[in-house]
Amino acid sequence: MANVKRLSYTVPSHCDVLHKAVFDTGSAVLSLNGKVCHKLLNPEATYEYLSGLDTVFIVGPYLVAYAIHTPWYSTDEVLCDLIVMRITNDPGKLSDVTDFLEAEARRENVSWVAVGTLLSPNDALLRRGYERCGYEVAATQLVKELT
Repeated sequence: MANVKRLSYTVPSHCDVLHKAVFDTGSAVLSLNGKVCHKLLNPEATYEYLSGLDTVFIVGPYLVAYAIHTPWYSTDEVLCDLIVMRITNDPGKLSDVTDFLEAEARRENVSWVAVGTLLSPNDALLRRGYERCGYEVAATQLVKELT
């Protein structure tokens, strides 16, 4: 598995990494992508939310954050990715991210992991990457902006 480092909002250099990821990399991703849901994304709100979590990590060249919750439709807990974002040009493998998420789920005695493609400029490409790691498409989310 790739090198993993937990980020903490109490460490200034970690805050710098998170800020750069959210504002620089996130803005670049959004400017390249025409997804309608990206209109919803707000870097300031994202930074504030992520900086308050203790489940934010650097996994190789990726910023990864997750939450564990019990969805309304189940009694089982699910580890859900909140963000998976490449933050450097260093080589990396998506399987490092999925291996990390699965290890965290096992450590927390959680049997399900959910991932998504929100920040990807190409949903189909990232979906195929997740499928190669054993994930299955379980749902599709649609949005509509009311004007």
